[in-house]
Amino acid sequence: MMGGMGSRGEGPETLGEAVRLLAAEVEGHYGVPIEVVVVGDCVLDEKLNAQMQAMCEAMTNAAKHGGKGGAVQVYAEVEGRTVFVSVRDRGPGFDLDSIPADRMGVRESIIGRMQRNGGTARLRAVPEGGTEVELEMDRVQGDASSNGMTWLSLPSGSGDLVWSAVVARQYREAQREEEQTRQRERVRRLRRVRKAVGRAEACAVAGLFALAVVGYVISAFATRSVLESIQHGQFSPSDTAQIITAIGGLTTAVGLSIAAVLKALALLVHARADMVRARESLPPGEGAAVSDEAEPTT
Repeated sequence: MMGGMGSRGEGPETLGEAVRLLAAEVEGHYGVPIEVVVVGDCVLDEKLNAQMQAMCEAMTNAAKHGGKGGAVQVYAEVEGRTVFVSVRDRGPGFDLDSIPADRMGVRESIIGRMQRNGGTARLRAVPEGGTEVELEMDRVQGDASSNGMTWLSLPSGSGDLVWSAVVARQYREAQREEEQTRQRERVRRLRRVRKAVGRAEACAVAGLFALAVVGYVISAFATRSVLESIQHGQFSPSDTAQIITAIGGLTTAVGLSIAAVLKALALLVHARADMVRARESLPPGEGAAVSDEAEPTT
C-alpha cells in the first residue's frame, strides 16, 4: 500500500498528499470512513516516509479492529520541523503488553519503525472508548511549503474533528503569544526599575562628590585662617578650633571622595555586566542598571 511513496512521479510528494492517499486506500479497502484533518504541509523526506508507513499501519489496525465503533479520525500537523500524526478509533481498545511477540503489526511496523528513524510512537486508551496512536517525527529538512491549514478528504460528520483542530491550534498560538507578551512586559518593567535605580545611584555619586568638595573648601578656609594667625603671631585658643575644623573637613572630604569613586566604579561594573547580558539575551542582574540596548527575549 506504500510502494513508491515519496519518489518523484511515483507517489505523493507532500505530507498532505500522502495522508489523503493512504486514508483513501484504507477507507476503500475496509469500507470504514476515515476523517482526515491536516494542519500545514511540507515535502516528504525519508523520515516522513517512515512516519507515513507507521500511520498507514495504525489506520489499518483501526479500520480492522475498531471500525465498528464509527469513523477513524486522523489528524496531522506540521509545526516547525516537527510533524505530529494522531490516528484514533472508537473500538474496544487493547493492551500493548497483551499482544504476542509474533504479532509484528504494532510492535514492529509502528513502534519499531518510528524508533529506528528517530521518532516516537505512543499508544493510549481513549477514556470514552477506543485507541489513539500518536506519531511524532522531526523532518530531515526544515522546509515548510505551507504554514496555513489544509483540509483533506473530509467526509460528512467530521465537523467536530475540524473544529477541535482549529480550536486546539488557535489556543496554542494564543497561549504562546500571551506568554511572549507577558515576558516582554516583565522585561520592560524590569528595565524601568533598573534605570530608576541607576539614576538614583548616579545622583548618590554626584552628591558624595559635592559633599567632598564642600569638605575640601571648609578645610582650606580653616587652614588659611590658622596660617594667617601664625604669620601675624596672634595664635589664640580659638585657632585650635580652626585646626580641628581643618583636619575634620579634610578627613571627611577624603572619605567622601573614596566612597564616591568606589560607587562610580560599581556603577561602571554593573553597566558593563548588563551590556554583556543584553548581547547574550539574559535578564539583568540584581542591583544593576539595564542598558538601553537590552531587548526582551521572545
